Amino acid sequence: MRKAMVIYNPSSGQNLAGEYEEVVRASLLSRHDQVDFRQTHGAGDAAKFATEAARSGYGTLVVAGGDGTVSEAVTGLADEAKRPVIGILPHGTVNNLARMLGIPLDIAEAIDVLAKDHTQAIDIGQVNDRYFISTVSMGSVPESVQEVNPETKSKWGPLAYLFKGIGAFLDSNARVYEILADGERFEGCYQMLVVGMGPSVYGLEHFYENARLDDGKMHLLALKDVSILESLSALPEIFKAEKQEHDALDMISFQTAEISVVGEGQQTVTVDGDTGTALPLRLRTVPQHIQVLVP
Repeated sequence: MRKAMVIYNPSSGQNLAGEYEEVVRASLLSRHDQVDFRQTHGAGDAAKFATEAARSGYGTLVVAGGDGTVSEAVTGLADEAKRPVIGILPHGTVNNLARMLGIPLDIAEAIDVLAKDHTQAIDIGQVNDRYFISTVSMGSVPESVQEVNPETKSKWGPLAYLFKGIGAFLDSNARVYEILADGERFEGCYQMLVVGMGPSVYGLEHFYENARLDDGKMHLLALKDVSILESLSALPEIFKAEKQEHDALDMISFQTAEISVVGEGQQTVTVDGDTGTALPLRLRTVPQHIQVLVP
């Protein structure tokens, strides 16, 4: 019997309940004999349901929510020997992974993808004891993103992060980081570090030049502790598809890394848009570990 499970987060974007639930069910029944729905109520639920799906023989796991919900579900799957194919219904604020995979942000069009059998293998990352599918970031700008409340996110979408981030960007508190990447150690004073699994971050395309979701690497962009004018001069370079070297930026790619803060004090990081673990970090790439339904 071919089974599909749908996990949905009622606090992400539009609620899946009502008209969409039956449309999703009909789309999945074109390729499955049974479709079950699971609604999350708190942190850890998506991971728990994903583990249940893997261990109970579900062939497809559809996650309706933002990057955080998808990331949590992947964490629940990553260590399982047999993992279902993942379908994504983008219901979040940014939906960075869906954008990179070309999954429509229009919910009706995204539902149509579930009826097809087109898949793509993607890398995932591990940061300490959890997994991620898009981004790990640290510094004053990523920390400010965590202060955006749900009402503001619903009203402004990705612009809510941009408005908050600009304020933090102009009032940055740089830290000294030690980074060991693929055996090479270096140290620097940075306002912001962003590690990504693919080309886009926070919905911003071409953040990492030539990066792919299946290239077996993570990609790091770090903004140095420089003056406001120098930082602003680096912004156009960050958004360009073909980046040139800039004195304010460090960019590297790696398979494994360790990142720590030099000196006293702790710092938490943002993982796929949600508050994550604290430094120090141990990062590694898990190549082509997850199959995702794509158009």
